[in-house]
Amino acid sequence: MKTTGHSARIGPMGYALFLPVLFLAAALLMAGLSGAASARTQFSPPGGLPLTTQIGTATNSDGTPAVTLGSMQEGLEANGRHIAALQNAILSHDALAAELAPYLTQAEAEARYATQEAVAGAISGAVQAETDRAGSAERRNAEDIAAIRSGYVPTGTLNTVLRSYVTGSGLDVALAPYLTQDEAEAAYLSRSGGRTSGPLNGVDFLDGLVGSSAPGSAVVLTTDNSGAVNGANCMRVPPVGITGLTIVAAGVSSNGTDAVMQKFDGVAVFTAHGTPLMANQGASSNYPSFGSPGAWSVTASVDVPTRCVVITVRAGGSGSWKWRASMRAETLLP
Repeated sequence: MKTTGHSARIGPMGYALFLPVLFLAAALLMAGLSGAASARTQFSPPGGLPLTTQIGTATNSDGTPAVTLGSMQEGLEANGRHIAALQNAILSHDALAAELAPYLTQAEAEARYATQEAVAGAISGAVQAETDRAGSAERRNAEDIAAIRSGYVPTGTLNTVLRSYVTGSGLDVALAPYLTQDEAEAAYLSRSGGRTSGPLNGVDFLDGLVGSSAPGSAVVLTTDNSGAVNGANCMRVPPVGITGLTIVAAGVSSNGTDAVMQKFDGVAVFTAHGTPLMANQGASSNYPSFGSPGAWSVTASVDVPTRCVVITVRAGGSGSWKWRASMRAETLLP
């Protein structure tokens, strides 16, 4: 074989050798396509040709053959490796379908759940609802702030106003030198034998015994106008001792002309062993009358169970009668 310049010519003998090489290359290519890239075997060109034997007439820029038996073999081996890699990397249609079975296509997902437009609409609606809520909350806050500003005073103003007032602790300090009523009673009344209720130094007054009666009817005067003493609506004498009484009773008729009054002096009640006894209850030094009251009377007695002084009144004439009485009681002994 003889080459000149960048071209190469093969003689009849060369073609005889080249044909087996082409068959060998085709066989190697088929082996690579069928996946025979597992174990690389040593390539031996037929006819003892060297690996640098040129195939074709193409040359490189430096004049070397573009394709030789060796480069062709290397290309075939590279193709085989590439094909093997592709076979390991790709999936068959059935395998791909099996891998994708758990997943939904976009159409399936939209049919089952929601389209992108629906999702976008829902998001937009949620954003708008939150915007409206936040705007409403801001307006309410602004109204509350305005109400606070109009209905309340700043701390500084409040402090200025409160300077003229006294605090609880300050009032306690100011009142510390003074006595409460309980403290004064405990400290001083016990020393003088004084009391804050009941008779004052043995003297008691009762005003407001009242009652109403028809002509010729009798009624007992009480503080509650009930017509019967019960221990709480009368003058009660002490369970022990002697008590002097002064009683004044008066009645006025609704006819506008009749009226009576009677005063008792020197009436006494003595209580021994829990039983009250009244004496001189008929003593009356003054019993005027006006108009024509007819037969009338005012009597005094004592009710044993309740120790109440009982004032019973009666009048005749005409019209209804209104009565009122008062009494002064002074316990002398013990």
